[in-house]
Amino acid sequence: MTAPETGSSGEHQPANGEPNEAAAPGGSTALPEPPQPQPQLQEPVPPVPPVPPVAPAGAYPPAGFVAPAGAYPPVGPVAPAGAYPPAGSIPPTGGPLPTGAPGWQAPPPAAAKKRLGTGALVGIVGGGIGLIVIIALVVAFAIVPAFGRSGSGGGEAKSAGSATELVQGYLKAVAASDADTALGYLEDEPENTDLLTDKMLEASNKIAPITGITVGKPKKADKYSSEVTAKYKIGQRSVSSTYRAYRGSGGEWELSGGTTDLSFDYAFEGLDITVNGVAVEGDSADVFPGSYELATTTKYFQLTGKTTVVVDGPNEFDTLGGTKAELNDEGLQAYRDIVQKAVAGCLAAKTLEAGCGLSISGLDSDGTQMVDGTVTRTLSAEGQATLAGLTPRDSFSNPLHVTGSYIDAVDVSGECVLNGDRGPCSLLVGPSLKSPLVDFSTETPTVRWDE
Repeated sequence: MTAPETGSSGEHQPANGEPNEAAAPGGSTALPEPPQPQPQLQEPVPPVPPVPPVAPAGAYPPAGFVAPAGAYPPVGPVAPAGAYPPAGSIPPTGGPLPTGAPGWQAPPPAAAKKRLGTGALVGIVGGGIGLIVIIALVVAFAIVPAFGRSGSGGGEAKSAGSATELVQGYLKAVAASDADTALGYLEDEPENTDLLTDKMLEASNKIAPITGITVGKPKKADKYSSEVTAKYKIGQRSVSSTYRAYRGSGGEWELSGGTTDLSFDYAFEGLDITVNGVAVEGDSADVFPGSYELATTTKYFQLTGKTTVVVDGPNEFDTLGGTKAELNDEGLQAYRDIVQKAVAGCLAAKTLEAGCGLSISGLDSDGTQMVDGTVTRTLSAEGQATLAGLTPRDSFSNPLHVTGSYIDAVDVSGECVLNGDRGPCSLLVGPSLKSPLVDFSTETPTVRWDE
């Protein structure tokens, strides 16, 4: 398409950037409102390359068309000075534009940009993602060695080229009482590391050392996870335990769940528990494979039955069902003294109201009324013998609540009034000393009587 050029009598070409549309059949198309004249600069204005006018619809090839090489002039040439009208000149208005006038040729339509193929897009996107991954890995490698693992054990991360080497290194560290090294093989260090120490392992290996470690080939293995069976002895006890390993982001293998959580919140509720002589804070604690002697420092109490717990491997340990918390000799005597003192006070009461479950109403069904302040309560010889040798019953809930067995019935006598007459009397069926419960959870133990 050739753009019109102005004549020599003040008419001029379209200014740079002004569109020029062809007249439609049957009439002329009005030109857009011209821009306001701009003031002339003192210094000459450098020539500006023209912006191609807007072509009518269909003037350009459809999107995606790729022109052959050399079809268009190179992009970016600078027009020589004087090739265009001075800035600020205004084209004539009214009437159709002249056609066929000599002058500059409008630059041909710009070739449609060649779209990037799918392969190119994938290559660019893939390259960007690859760059991000590389940066992330570099940052990860920079952070992991700097921070390592922390905690009271202070175990630094240990590298292992295979799952077998990982388990082998872990168990050797446990057998050598090296808690820091053992912790370094774990994927995640437990929150509670109070018992994951050299001192704890030394005590464990003294009770029953870990020997004869052999680690088999991985099974159920893939690129990122594996199960490894290890065999060893804890004392004279033969153990076969399965360990699970996972490959970290840096390619190293890490052990998942190499420790075991021992819980004391049920059988030993309220007691101060020690493991291999070390006090346990809270209701549970993590331990390495090995042997652990349980005890309590709570006054009046001891642990009996099976007090040594063997932890074979991750979450494999002896149950605590055979371990009981009960009164020691001092506690048993204290229990009996507390109950006997309470019974003596209750038996000495002369009032209708009395403790130990020995209160009476004093009124018989025939209208006989026992006089308050004249009541005498007597425990039988059989009951006194039971009281003297009172034995606590096994507790299946709170060990600090110690319950005794049924003692005996109590004989009650006094003075009664019937129809205005007063005289000695006794109850045919009196109250009983039932099961005493002594609460040792308080600083001063107290007794109450269960129905």
